[in-house]
Amino acid sequence: MDTLAPLKSSNQILGVTRDTPPDDVARAYVRMAVRFHPARAVADDDRHAIRARFVELAEAWASLADGAVAKRDGDTPEA
Repeated sequence: MDTLAPLKSSNQILGVTRDTPPDDVARAYVRMAVRFHPARAVADDDRHAIRARFVELAEAWASLADGAVAKRDGDTPEA
């Protein structure tokens, strides 16, 4: 039987808490995106894993950025 990895929230992926200010969330994303950018992969074996991690980070950032913009503008994010 295959076991599924537990789902991570966008906050967990970026290493921030729900209380983290939007500017700090943006800094965390940039820091992680630079670290896991596919162009930085040295070995071809690592390239696939790093690309997957980079996509995961980008999706997490998109999710959190939408919420931050909605909070700033006084709207609620769509579910």
